[in-house]
Amino acid sequence: MLAAFHDEWDAAALETHALRRDLGEARTQLSQALYQHDAACRVIARLLRERDEARAALAEAQRAGGSAPGAGERKRAAPAAEAGAGGASEEAAAGGGGAPAEKRAKAGLTADVLEAMIACNKRLSKNRKKRPAPEGLAAPDDLGAYTLESKFPVHQTSKQGVLALAVLPGGGAGGVDLVASGGVDTKVNLSAARGKRLQSLAGHKKKVLDVSFVGSGAASALLASGSADSTCKVWKRAGPGENFELASTFQDHDSEVTAVCPHPTGDYLATASADGTWGLYDLQAALCLAQMGGGAGPAFTCGAFHPDGLIWGGGTGGTGVVQVWDVKTQKKAAEMACSSGPGDVSALSFSENGYYLATAARGEAKVWDLRKLKCIQTLNLSYAADVQCGVAFDHSGAYLGVCGSDARVYGVKQGWECLATLPGNIPTKKGCTPQVRFGPNAQYLAVAAGDHNLRYFAGST
Repeated sequence: MLAAFHDEWDAAALETHALRRDLGEARTQLSQALYQHDAACRVIARLLRERDEARAALAEAQRAGGSAPGAGERKRAAPAAEAGAGGASEEAAAGGGGAPAEKRAKAGLTADVLEAMIACNKRLSKNRKKRPAPEGLAAPDDLGAYTLESKFPVHQTSKQGVLALAVLPGGGAGGVDLVASGGVDTKVNLSAARGKRLQSLAGHKKKVLDVSFVGSGAASALLASGSADSTCKVWKRAGPGENFELASTFQDHDSEVTAVCPHPTGDYLATASADGTWGLYDLQAALCLAQMGGGAGPAFTCGAFHPDGLIWGGGTGGTGVVQVWDVKTQKKAAEMACSSGPGDVSALSFSENGYYLATAARGEAKVWDLRKLKCIQTLNLSYAADVQCGVAFDHSGAYLGVCGSDARVYGVKQGWECLATLPGNIPTKKGCTPQVRFGPNAQYLAVAAGDHNLRYFAGST
């Protein structure tokens, strides 16, 4: 009983500290917003004054018969000034510092973009065929000995549910792995792997549905988050080892953003939405290049790029189907029925060798051979039919993690045999898909689910 009270006291103290920190961040953001608003008002006032002067000059020229030199230029100047005032108003409405911008016409995938993606595809596919298993990769017998090593509260206890999880190897101070999580509490939190929370990012207005690190550099990687508030936010570090801060906000979807998918180049990002569309963004230009899908199509519930970057897969809601899209043509190439009946595809994951795709629907998980577009394995799960489950391959492609009411590891080279069922129950919650991610070389598993905790499973050291 005392231990339980002590845990609750620690959680309450952490939450109070987080609230105070969030209050300070909110005050800083408010002062910046007020400054930007004041600056925008001054710009608009100046442009309106210039517009009125141009209109007065135009009226004077018209009274003079329109024959005076430069009258034509002044006639064009007035609407130009009006357009400038309007543009300034739009810019002021968009705000600075990552506020969502107005929807703009899509630039499309230019030849330069496609060339960069194709070059990345060739380089990765060539290297992948020759790459041996990484040194230090956990052996199958080691995974069977994994136990619950630690559990850390990283989100609010009053709004439980961790909906998204991502791991950046060596991304923390001193080379410690960095773990990002998104929750029902609308926060994107950063923690040291197998350690406590380091930073809380506020900005989304509704629950955070997906998070992902973009780029492989531990110091230069960006962080993307998608939310039920229909926005995708991109966060960056102010400098090596510094905290993350908001870089840009994208608002091109009409419904919740259910997936953020980094492209292997590290320069592009895809988003998937419940409005049935998925978009592709240039992160350096902060621009939406293209938006696919829509119409009467089903909502997207999850998504990911193939490791070589020229295929994008998106799970759908209600139909239990995964759509496979060709990025070059921006057209749907195939569909795979991942559920025996109507239902949501709750998670999908491509293997690092590019051969396999794992999908999860309510109560079942399947493995697909992408070379044949054929289901080669249906994993025998004992979860209840209403339990959503998550899936994820480790970076080597040797293991597949599945998480529902418990966490399991399957061996790829062992004929998809269940190598380990990790001890302890995973709390499930309606509308909350359990998340599982491997650490480098499968040395640990990070699991998040229906409560506010991150769980780490590892072997004894």
